[in-house]
Amino acid sequence: MGNLLSRAEHYRKKAVKYHELAKVARPPYLGDFYRGVAVRYIFMAQEISKQGENEAGFATELSPAAESPATECVGEDASRDAQDLDLLAVWAGEKLPPGGSE
Repeated sequence: MGNLLSRAEHYRKKAVKYHELAKVARPPYLGDFYRGVAVRYIFMAQEISKQGENEAGFATELSPAAESPATECVGEDASRDAQDLDLLAVWAGEKLPPGGSE
């Protein structure tokens, strides 16, 4: 499961990198492309986090009496997913027209 968490974190870092590239990219269509790549990385990180949650849940089902550090990671993954969704909302907001409404 540690490998899954490190992969998810790697994808989150890539998402931030591509989001930063999107901010300064010229011509504008290139910024849209980078923003799309960033969103894909966020979704990949979420999928891997869910896979880690499922594996952690399976491990705790096998030994429910033992307190596992893996259960702590599940809570961290949930908060990271919420952060990922917040990032997506911010990034999507950057693409809105200057009036701020859709």
